[in-house]
Amino acid sequence: MVKNLSLRLKMIIKSLKIVNFRRFIGKQVVFKKGLNVIVGSNAIGKTTVLEAIYYLGITKSFKTSDESALINNNSEEFAIFANVERDGLVNDIKIKRMKNAKIVFLNNNPYKKVSEYLGTVLVVCFSNNDCVKLNGSSKDRRSLFEPLICQISNFYVNECNNYRKILNSRNALLKRLNFEKKESNTKLLEVMNSQLVKSGNKIINVRQKIVRKLNDEINEIYNEISGCNEKIELEYCSNTTEEKFLNQLRLNYEEELKRGHTEVGPHRDDYKFKINGLDAASTGSQGQQKSIMISLKIAFSKMIQSVKNETPTLLLDDVLGELDENRQNNLLDYIRNYQQVILSTSTLADVKKENLENANIIELE
Repeated sequence: MVKNLSLRLKMIIKSLKIVNFRRFIGKQVVFKKGLNVIVGSNAIGKTTVLEAIYYLGITKSFKTSDESALINNNSEEFAIFANVERDGLVNDIKIKRMKNAKIVFLNNNPYKKVSEYLGTVLVVCFSNNDCVKLNGSSKDRRSLFEPLICQISNFYVNECNNYRKILNSRNALLKRLNFEKKESNTKLLEVMNSQLVKSGNKIINVRQKIVRKLNDEINEIYNEISGCNEKIELEYCSNTTEEKFLNQLRLNYEEELKRGHTEVGPHRDDYKFKINGLDAASTGSQGQQKSIMISLKIAFSKMIQSVKNETPTLLLDDVLGELDENRQNNLLDYIRNYQQVILSTSTLADVKKENLENANIIELE
């Protein structure tokens, strides 16, 4: 059995090698403690390197849900290799992704389940796609939170998997009930309703607690980075409550029967961001929205540190664009003392030299 390493204090990703991952047939990058800056022209692969690091931690991409798109066109699989140091001990991690399977190795020992690996390499990533998700659907906004909560709580990972199985079974039964309105099927639906409510309420409770903790941090971080004095609020918008969930499923029965899927539950919930009481998605400027997303990720980083007793590696993809000079300087000053930050940019021309003091500059060609 592979031992989880996430309880130690100081983690550094020392090196990364990617093979047949997107455009790279083979690419190796060496990182250091503190600030690492990946510099290169557009389409050179800066985001791909960060995407591979994110995949190392989350075992998913922050750009696409279609993992087959990550495999180089001339190959049947990709692999990510990394040396990760924790308190002076270096461990080898390998993730191998075939078209229909994924295997994770720690020091050449495979994990039985990928879910057992989550939380071993802690990463938090900001990308410009986060701002697109902020302005997108409720599913998009949920995807801003799910990978981060999963790093904090194995209980949440397991409960989400359990909820998904129950939900899929219930949806299949709803479709079957359209053709077979047997008493046995109706009774089975009642059993599934109770199971869905029990699991769904656990998920909702975790999300509510996370949002309350994030609200304690996000406003302060935002104002330090922006240099403004604005009120930032994060709100979790559930379409049900613990007391009403079961009754709503019963009331929605006829409509759900027509549609063949479940309309109520945490799989339909949403998150809202507000600036001075107004919806950030509809009223916030690009700079404000970007600052909110950066603040969210830094707040999550702090929460992970508090829960796991370890600072995650912070990934910032093209973070300086659309931020004025003041916000750039405030952000770089804020992350100056982080254990490890890996930042990508197309140019260093607009960055003050003092902000790059002791930084590891990585030029992609």
